[in-house]
Amino acid sequence: MRLVRGGARPLPFVFLLAAARIAGAQEPARNAGTQERLVPFFPDAIPAAIRAETDGAAALETVRELGRFHRVQGSPGYAAAAEHIRAKAAAAGLADAAIERLPADGKTRYAHFLSYLGFTINPKLTPLAKHPGEQVGVSEERLDVIDADVIVFATEKERDIANLKKVPTFKFLEAVKNQSAVYTDPTLSGAMYFTTPLSFQYILDKLTPALKDAVAGHSPETMIGG
Repeated sequence: MRLVRGGARPLPFVFLLAAARIAGAQEPARNAGTQERLVPFFPDAIPAAIRAETDGAAALETVRELGRFHRVQGSPGYAAAAEHIRAKAAAAGLADAAIERLPADGKTRYAHFLSYLGFTINPKLTPLAKHPGEQVGVSEERLDVIDADVIVFATEKERDIANLKKVPTFKFLEAVKNQSAVYTDPTLSGAMYFTTPLSFQYILDKLTPALKDAVAGHSPETMIGG
């Protein structure tokens, strides 16, 4: 997981929120229930303060720029997107902006979210990545570098599983021989690749029992998910 920080100079947005909270404490009682707020969980003073200091066109352009990167966790596009934001922060005056790599242990909390549950990667795979955290292309002859106690394959069609079985070296993977391989359906693989606060719960609901079966050596050779 990567985050951009501003070091000793927090982003002005933080100050805006703090100031708006103070102003919101004196907001008329009408917002306590007699009239809908612009944002249900914020006093109207907060979005008003943000609106007064934010360039909407610039924010939209930044979102468009990020949309050009394929931001799957651990991919080159993800790293490039993080670097893009770091560079923009530096250009805006945050000279000490940097990219941080944080634990993915399923225990560390960032605000009120738990970190990703992490897998221990086969040590043979790590040297093949050009940079830490990047994805790696593996040839059929070197499938041994992905072998593990449990493997999750992001399949999206039943024929994806059939195609994997056609690879001569696939059947020699310990996880495959021991029925400890998990195959996702398109909904679950999409939730895993493009995570949101809502997709986390879906992943936990669908993947946790599948991993339990895989650890026990009872994983079915069918797609799991929706």
